Amino acid sequence: MITIVGLGPAGADQMTRAGWAAIESAQRVIFRTLDHPAAVDIARVREVETCDDLYDQAAAFADVYERIAERVLAAAAAGPVVYGVPGSPAVAERAVGLIRSQAAVAGVEVVVVGAPSFLDTLLERLGLDPLDGGLQLFVARQLPEPLLLGPPAVFAQVDTELVAGELKGKLLEVLDPDHPITMASDLGTLDESVEQIALVDLDTRPVGPRTSVFLDPGAVGLPGLLAVSRRLRQE
Repeated sequence: MITIVGLGPAGADQMTRAGWAAIESAQRVIFRTLDHPAAVDIARVREVETCDDLYDQAAAFADVYERIAERVLAAAAAGPVVYGVPGSPAVAERAVGLIRSQAAVAGVEVVVVGAPSFLDTLLERLGLDPLDGGLQLFVARQLPEPLLLGPPAVFAQVDTELVAGELKGKLLEVLDPDHPITMASDLGTLDESVEQIALVDLDTRPVGPRTSVFLDPGAVGLPGLLAVSRRLRQE
């Protein structure tokens, strides 16, 4: 049996009771990474394993997720295991999908214990309701081509200067350099930072595994063309 537990957006104090109970009672716990406040808190009080070594060995992120799934399934073959992930198991956790699909083929039971994601905390800080006007969500490392902006957008996992620079370059293709963006890092922790800056300064700020960028693009790209077309027809 595999129990997939969300660790929430910050420290262990922000985990759900169900998530904490699952980890507390587990014989074996595997975390996707120890680079997360709740994972560090838990590792202080019990033995855990991590998959951080797989990030160093793999040539691409897709390979990492495959190897994580293989590791968790192999552990489950020997007995019940808890697999813990930052935030929510349902948000930006590709290995969770691989584990669930492979477990179904192998006949292994999977239970998911949810938790708030970084997105919940970010929307709270922004005072934004995603159902009021819509919201786009992107992984900064895996931007679509072309990047079509319409509703307000969140770019998650802006975790290195290189990723920040590439995201900035992509956004400058459709937005002005002084377009306002919001950078948010380490939400829910003592190191929390939420700052509104100009797009051109995106790659001048510190970034890390829990850095996200929010922006409201306004009428650009295809939505902008449609807005202009509607206005011309009205005239």
